Amino acid sequence: MVVSAGALGGGRQNEKSYSAISTTGTTWRPTVEPVTVSALDEAQNDSFGLPSYVPRCSSTVPCGNDEPRFPCEEKSKRRQHAKFPQFLYNMQFWRQLEFAARVTLLAVLPTACLVAKYIPLPILTSKTYALSAVVLSSRFRVGEMIEHMFTWLRAGLIWLPLATAAVYVRIGDNFTLWCVFYAVLLFLFAASTGGMARRIFLLLFNICMIGLLSEQDRPLTYPSEVMMNWCVGIVFCVIAVFIPCPRFNTACAESNLGSALRQTGTTFSLMSTCFWSSSNVERNMGMTKARMSLNSIDSQLEEFSVHQKFSFLELLFKSSESYETRTRKAKLTESLRIDLSSLFRVLDIAEMKSWIIDDSELCKKFGLRLNPSVQKVASLLELLMEELAVAHTFESIKNMNKLMEDLREAKESLQREFNIAREELFYKHKLVVFGGVYSVDGVFHFLGCQLHTDTILQFKHSASDWKYSRMDNATAVLRKNITEPIWESLLFFVRVVKERQRRDCQRLIEAVKVSLAMLIAVIVTISMGVERERLSGPNVIAFVSGSNPVEAMQASLVRLTACILGTVLGFLAGTYSAEIVTKIVSLCALFFIGTFFRLDKQYSIMAVYALFVLIPLNTIELSKPSRGASNMNEITTSILIYVFISVVVLPLNPSCILRKKRINILLIMDTTLKNICSLFTSRPGDVSLLGEKGRVCESRLVGANGVGMSTSNHPKNRAQSTCIGSSDAVMNSIYDCLADLSNRLSQTRQFMSYAKDERGLIAVNYPVKACEQINFHLHRMVCLLRTMCESWSALRREREYSSESLHVFRSLQPIALDASHFFSCFVRDLCNALRNPAAALQTELTKTVLDFTRSVEELHLRKNHIMIAVINMAVDSHRVSSSEPAAANDVQNLANTASLGASENKDAVLAFLRKKAMGNLNELHPSVAQEVDLSGSFAMPVSGEDVWGLHTFSVCFQMFANEAKMLLVSVEEMLEHDRRSW
Repeated sequence: MVVSAGALGGGRQNEKSYSAISTTGTTWRPTVEPVTVSALDEAQNDSFGLPSYVPRCSSTVPCGNDEPRFPCEEKSKRRQHAKFPQFLYNMQFWRQLEFAARVTLLAVLPTACLVAKYIPLPILTSKTYALSAVVLSSRFRVGEMIEHMFTWLRAGLIWLPLATAAVYVRIGDNFTLWCVFYAVLLFLFAASTGGMARRIFLLLFNICMIGLLSEQDRPLTYPSEVMMNWCVGIVFCVIAVFIPCPRFNTACAESNLGSALRQTGTTFSLMSTCFWSSSNVERNMGMTKARMSLNSIDSQLEEFSVHQKFSFLELLFKSSESYETRTRKAKLTESLRIDLSSLFRVLDIAEMKSWIIDDSELCKKFGLRLNPSVQKVASLLELLMEELAVAHTFESIKNMNKLMEDLREAKESLQREFNIAREELFYKHKLVVFGGVYSVDGVFHFLGCQLHTDTILQFKHSASDWKYSRMDNATAVLRKNITEPIWESLLFFVRVVKERQRRDCQRLIEAVKVSLAMLIAVIVTISMGVERERLSGPNVIAFVSGSNPVEAMQASLVRLTACILGTVLGFLAGTYSAEIVTKIVSLCALFFIGTFFRLDKQYSIMAVYALFVLIPLNTIELSKPSRGASNMNEITTSILIYVFISVVVLPLNPSCILRKKRINILLIMDTTLKNICSLFTSRPGDVSLLGEKGRVCESRLVGANGVGMSTSNHPKNRAQSTCIGSSDAVMNSIYDCLADLSNRLSQTRQFMSYAKDERGLIAVNYPVKACEQINFHLHRMVCLLRTMCESWSALRREREYSSESLHVFRSLQPIALDASHFFSCFVRDLCNALRNPAAALQTELTKTVLDFTRSVEELHLRKNHIMIAVINMAVDSHRVSSSEPAAANDVQNLANTASLGASENKDAVLAFLRKKAMGNLNELHPSVAQEVDLSGSFAMPVSGEDVWGLHTFSVCFQMFANEAKMLLVSVEEMLEHDRRSW
């Protein structure tokens, strides 16, 4: 087929028909009706009848200025003068350099001089204990150093009396009795403690017991001498922390929290701007900035939690008021972060379905009416966050009452504007369809304004209720770091005997592994001919033993690599250093390098282990190469024994532990959703919301002739409204479940890394992305549950429910209960699939998740239809009372319309609801809405708080169902990996 040039648009501008299209043997000419246009229009149209395109860029007319918009050349010129390496501009490099210089000059060098007798103070009885204490105790900030000192003191209160008793009874005379006593106490110490306290317990007790084994005639003060040697190293570490200028964790906590608060205000301003963007591209760009701000808030809060824990110990030097202020500001920031997360999900809907906002006249009118009030709230919130970031006392927070009152007034003004816009755009226009615009808009304002301002006002009241406690800060620190940990260790054994929880049993298994490895290492090294007084292998096991049940197996490779590196460096430095001065210099150089990498996240663990291992091999005393080689063989053999026992004896599967934790999260999530859905029929206080007793006379949406219909503007129905109590035990129980969910979800992060690094006989590619997506979707579901709970809190804060609200709740109650039931079935099948990955439950899981999403969608669509029916009924009731003509016919038509679609076929009903809810985007067209004149006596049947809360609940419920589907996809990918790895 040949197409002429004219058919492709190459003909004249005034051509009114296409050129001929020639085919083999035939010629066909389409008939085009002549178009009557004016001469001007004809000149402006092309051959296809379209307006002619005017080029904006051509060779003769440049598109813009040829000069660069940004001074890139100036930047390149400035960069040419910078000849220094890039890492010199990084502050982390200088912090690591400062830390290494402090420890080397103020801790390692004086300790080495004491050991070498260059400082004439005969306080050290060992060549290695003080230097080992420097490795174990060197810290960068004051709070971290104080925490280590209390851990050291708590350990000394337990191991020192027991070791002294062992010296008193001369337990080293009988090797069998020594082994039994050694293994039993190691097991008790390893089982009852964890973290650094566990390492100190095992390490120092092992030193004393090895000393008793090598020399039976030890004096009774021998354990105290060991303690004194280690205290010397700790004292020098304390000096290195405070000189020349101390670095406090309080300052870091204040900085991180201030940044998080500022980012919170900035993020909300970005989100409020994104919602009313003129184009979806502009919305996408704004959401990218908002997403980065949310990630920044998360990272700042994580760093704050670490520094805040250590800043509690700095109460010995600072006031407790600043600590309490930070604690309450952190709770405020976390609450606002959850609100922002839910608000971001609403913006996701606006981004994916931009036509809901951009192509809707109703949404544009809402934006024109509400956007100034929203921007005022956003600006006040950003200003308030800036003030809170620099407020360090409760008095400074109280001085912000004027700003908080302005925020409260702005929120109330926005609420009034919302109610006025709702009346003008809905009640004064009798709607036939109810699109998703009103839901998304209402949810946005509920999450963005009401929840934020309510959270801040609650923070204001909590700050005003604070009272200064005269209790000594030192007493509080001692109780938290000495008394409570010892009491917790005693309660652990009580739980083991009575409850026998899985986590406690895992601790017992790990304690058995560590004690068994140390005992076997002692026996093996003695059989190798190593002198008993030089046994260092058990010390290494005590120091590198994993405090986490999964870490004991997964981090073995790093520990072994570090130990081998330390043995090689220590052997070379100790063997080829001919003089004591050379040994001191080499020791300081190795400590400087190892301490420099100690603050690095990737190499910190390896640096600490290597430093601890090289000390016995590079002692100040001159040694022969054969002794260094013997120590290296002993350390390597001991660590291999520990690694072998960790992997072979009752190995722990990180993936299995991760699955069990996620199963528990799903079960608690199921319980939480049931409790939230039961709020449709719950009884706050002693008053039944929808029970048989005290039930109000409910209005009927469908009546024969409109009889029996009632609205809240009738005085008799106001008197029959149900009162809501202020104290709500049901909501408190839901919040407790949500707190438990957040805590459990945060604990799964460390197991994700261990499961990723899990090794087996068969090499498989671990689905890292799917594992991260599971955690991501679970986190989103928890945030959505919290937002749904907040929406019900807003609903139940009302002093009374109108009869229309009660009837809406009663109509939606069966659907909500069905949705919670389907989610329970989904959780049940998903947990069974996680317990047994080989089971083929894809069909059951697909069916249950589809039933769940359909129920949630039906609840959302019915809610939309019911709300528009309530609006129209209120308007018709007002018209009937005002004796407007044709009002009764409108009521009858509404009743007939509401009854359409009633069928036993759920799919048909859902299709009908979709058609009713998404019939038209232009809600204010004459064919869709009929304008109604309402007098000043008209009262809305449903309050604005009820509308916001109900819309937020249904929209978040829909997002929750969508996250459940995405969770199923990610879990199926994980299970498929498990099936293929078998």
